[in-house]
Amino acid sequence: MTRASHSNRAQFQSLKAYMLKYGFWVAFLLLFGCGIASYVSIQRLRENRQSLVHTRAVIENLQGIIGDIVDAELGRRGQIITKDPIFVIGIDTKIKGLRDRLKNLHQLIKDNPNQQKHFAIVDPLVNQRIEVLEKSLQLWQQDPNLTPTQVELTYQGWQLRQKIEARIAQMKKVEDQLIIVRSQAVEDSVHLTLIFVILASVTGFSLFVVVYLLLTQEVAIRRQAELQLQQNNQDLEQKVEERTAELQKKEQLFRLAIFNAPLPITLHIEDEEFLLVNQAWTDLSGYAITDIPTVRDWTRQAYGERQVEVDAFLQKSFTRNKPFNSEDTHEVISKEGKRLFWDYYSAPLDIQPNGKRLWITIAIDVTDRKLAEEALRASQRQYETLAEVVPVGIFRADLQGNSIYANSRVCEILGINLEETMDMGWSQRLHPEDRDRVISQWQVAAANRQKFYAEYRFISPDGSITWVITQAIPEIENDIMLGYVGTITEVNSLKSVEKELQATKADLEIRVADRTAELSQRQIELETANHRWQSLLDNVRLLVLGLNSQGNIEYVNPFFLKTTGYETDEVIGKNVFSLLLQEHEVQSARSVFTELITTGDYPHYQNQILTKAGKQLAIAWNNTALRDSTGKIIGSLSIGADITDELVMEKIKSEFISVVSHELRTPLASIRGALGLLASGVLANKPDTAKHMLDIAIADTERLVRLVNDILDLERLESNTITLDRKWWNTSELCQQAMETMQAIAEINQVQLSSNVESLQIFADRDRIIQTLVNLLSNAIKFSPAQSEVSLTVQSQNDAIVFHVQDHGRGIPIEHQESIFDRFKQVDVSDSRQKGGTGLGLAICRSIVQQHNGKIWVESDLTKGSTFSFTIPHQISSMS
Repeated sequence: MTRASHSNRAQFQSLKAYMLKYGFWVAFLLLFGCGIASYVSIQRLRENRQSLVHTRAVIENLQGIIGDIVDAELGRRGQIITKDPIFVIGIDTKIKGLRDRLKNLHQLIKDNPNQQKHFAIVDPLVNQRIEVLEKSLQLWQQDPNLTPTQVELTYQGWQLRQKIEARIAQMKKVEDQLIIVRSQAVEDSVHLTLIFVILASVTGFSLFVVVYLLLTQEVAIRRQAELQLQQNNQDLEQKVEERTAELQKKEQLFRLAIFNAPLPITLHIEDEEFLLVNQAWTDLSGYAITDIPTVRDWTRQAYGERQVEVDAFLQKSFTRNKPFNSEDTHEVISKEGKRLFWDYYSAPLDIQPNGKRLWITIAIDVTDRKLAEEALRASQRQYETLAEVVPVGIFRADLQGNSIYANSRVCEILGINLEETMDMGWSQRLHPEDRDRVISQWQVAAANRQKFYAEYRFISPDGSITWVITQAIPEIENDIMLGYVGTITEVNSLKSVEKELQATKADLEIRVADRTAELSQRQIELETANHRWQSLLDNVRLLVLGLNSQGNIEYVNPFFLKTTGYETDEVIGKNVFSLLLQEHEVQSARSVFTELITTGDYPHYQNQILTKAGKQLAIAWNNTALRDSTGKIIGSLSIGADITDELVMEKIKSEFISVVSHELRTPLASIRGALGLLASGVLANKPDTAKHMLDIAIADTERLVRLVNDILDLERLESNTITLDRKWWNTSELCQQAMETMQAIAEINQVQLSSNVESLQIFADRDRIIQTLVNLLSNAIKFSPAQSEVSLTVQSQNDAIVFHVQDHGRGIPIEHQESIFDRFKQVDVSDSRQKGGTGLGLAICRSIVQQHNGKIWVESDLTKGSTFSFTIPHQISSMS
């Protein structure tokens, strides 16, 4: 318009009039249009702000899904490797959170068809990942040792996670593009609105101010939204950093768990660098991570010449990028040169920054099993070789006679191949006249678990007849008869001789037949004797010790090991003098052994040996020199009997005889002296003195009678020659009888008797219980001071009735409270003279109580007195 006014003034005037006439309306329309445009722009800004909030919510849900999956997987791996349930605490919450995030995400993108397509793929993948996780946890709870299955589930989970991450990345990319598009739309709307404002500012400043204020306000809102978005981004970055730190901590725990795991485990970058070699791997192989920094270093040192083959197998397995295990058990060489046998299980983990994948490898040491298998195969080969080279047929059969095994000699004798001898095929070659007899003999022997012996004929396919002698012994394991092992010996030559001899002399034929049977029987007897001899040595309840000429142990029987406490490998090859003898006995024992090895004499010897626990045993040896075929002495075989207990009993017997002799001599000497004085007539005029001498003789005679009676009672009780007459009695009646018996003696000693006895039924021998109570009351009265009290009480407990006899005497020291129940045992040796008694009363009490299956004991205080107690079980206990 300005250019037109400069070119043509007339047109300018016309245009000016036009503007004056229509300018207000034009300005009004411009202002109205500017207002409409501003309003539309403000509405779009609000819509874009809501869209940004919506988009951020979608992104947060996508990132939360990935985070929850990673957290749950790390917890599951930690639990499987360490077997520690702490790693799966809260995993159910993570799974529930995953499902909630899926629901929220579905609501947020319901208006976006493109995102709905992606979600239709992500939703089942996430649910599959949750199912794999729950299945893994369920399997671990059932059997924590299903390692291959867990590795496979780990791989499935990793594949699903890769797919989920890929789809979520696409969805996040779509949301990021929406943010860019919507931000650009806001900018375009602002620019258009500014153009309208500038055009409208010529016609009305007020409209410009209003539009400007509206635009400023909307711009401020947009800036506030951008600031909020920046703050959200900062919060998100902080959460990412915290999550990263938490993941690093869990990674450290994961590595620590692997390092301390009981199985050999390594983490490595495919066939390159080892990141971790745990302690179990180092302990078994001897190689630390410093010795084997890479996988190839490990294969070079552990496999030697087989390194190239193993490296190729590993490279091929790593390329497939799937879990694998060793096809065969690997033989590896430890750092110390020891052969080891390992099974491997490997699984891929995360991809490293260098593009290589991290792998975990678990080894299982099966060395013991492999060595046992090799030893078994070697033994089997030796047995098969021996069976094939012997000149007789060897077979194994079940109880029904079905052949299980036959060597080549059996096939030669029968004239058939191995397959035809199996099962009952051998019986088809029996001579018709012998078949029923042989089968019947077999059935009888099997039914009675006896040896089988038979002489019969086989008919070969070519019609020739072969005479054989078959001998078989039962094959028994754990007292269960499995079948027979036997030999078949061809005796055609013997039969030919028999026929020739039969043609000449019938009697000689009979003797030859008898001799043949005798030789066969002797062969069986020899085998039986050898078996019995070995069985005797292994099962005899004597110590059997075989030595070589240097005194080194070559054989010990099981009873020797049981008695001494040693294991076989602890004694075989060891020197007997340094292992079993004390230093002060070595010289004499070596002299005996030297004489035995030199001359063959010195059959009997007795010495002390030491057990593994250090206990001394007295052994009486019967020695025999062992000679080789030339008669040279090559060692000795000694059979020993443990006489430790016998020596102890001899000592006890000697002590007992000594004590009894002393106890008998003392009263006898007193009686002899008193009677001697009376017989000499010296006291003829002294009647008082003579009466005193008679009293002494009578008292000592009564003491002697008591001593003999007590000894006889004690011996009968301890030898079980006395049968207890058990009946039901009332404890009150028994105690009353004992109290009445001792009442007079108590009054003489000025001791008061008291009782507190429950009326209980007791199943016992009345006289023996009263005898026990009388003995205990008598002792209590003798050792109680005058004017004191002796009490008798009876109580019922759960399984027995308890009797207590309490006095207030001088008490018994604690070191004598066990021995006081032995024969002739007294706290003070002068008691027998001052207090009377034989020293056998408490021993008799103990025997009587033990005959009733009870217990007897004493509780004593040197300042308060003693309480003797004994128990008699109730009827059920005593009967059992």
